[in-house]
Amino acid sequence: MRPLLLLLSVLVLAASEPPPPPTVGTVPLPNPTAERFFAERIYPVLQQHCFDCHAGGKRKGGVKLETPADWAAGGPDGAFIEPGNPDAPHASLLKTLRHDPGEEGMPPDGKLPDAVIADFRRWIEIGAPWPTDASILPPPPPPAPPAPFFGRLHPAIVHLPIAALALALLTELLAALRLGQVWTPASTLLLIAGLAGGVAAAFSGGALEAHRPHPLLERHELLGWLTNVAALLSLALLLLSKWAPAARWTMRVLLLIAVVLSAWTGHLGGEMVHGPLW
Repeated sequence: MRPLLLLLSVLVLAASEPPPPPTVGTVPLPNPTAERFFAERIYPVLQQHCFDCHAGGKRKGGVKLETPADWAAGGPDGAFIEPGNPDAPHASLLKTLRHDPGEEGMPPDGKLPDAVIADFRRWIEIGAPWPTDASILPPPPPPAPPAPFFGRLHPAIVHLPIAALALALLTELLAALRLGQVWTPASTLLLIAGLAGGVAAAFSGGALEAHRPHPLLERHELLGWLTNVAALLSLALLLLSKWAPAARWTMRVLLLIAVVLSAWTGHLGGEMVHGPLW
């Protein structure tokens, strides 16, 4: 009787344990839930932040991310991921997404939210599935409408205020070294050109605001308008210095501030277009 009870207990325990997942060799069979996770949480991020540079005919940095074969091939620096092991030391994807020190952070226009990076980590943990049925992947987003004409002039306009304000500061330096007051008209004209160019740059950049949103955009705009305010005050003090010569030195300090602000604004603009410069 006791052996019979023991046999029945073993059979009950065996029946209560879930069967192991079916596999073909060492590769898990398609998992609809995991593939749906990729289609809903991972693929849209790739579409929005990666495919512009790493899909189709584009292989920036020797990296392509459009198909499972691309991910398996890796890039010039080795594998992007090791499926099932998000902490593999030779896999670079999570380090790049986190913008770890010494890594070329991606996407270049700013670090993704921590929740999105956690989704990528989870995707790697579950084996980095890629749907076998491409129909469940979201369609590519429609192409962005062309930027307004005035907005397309922004890259050319922005150089005018930077150059004009820097030259105005140089002419004021020459005047301060007592090389003659001949530089005063030049300072005035350069300040007017710098202020006009700064206002034009601000409005042309505003025309691109809805077309190319960016995390640094608000700071870039604020610095641009602060530059214009400093340039306007400099111009006002320069004109006032005809009757109050002491105002000239205050003007020069404000002009120096305007030049620094314009350089800072340009630096942020460069990061928005080309990614972090250092």
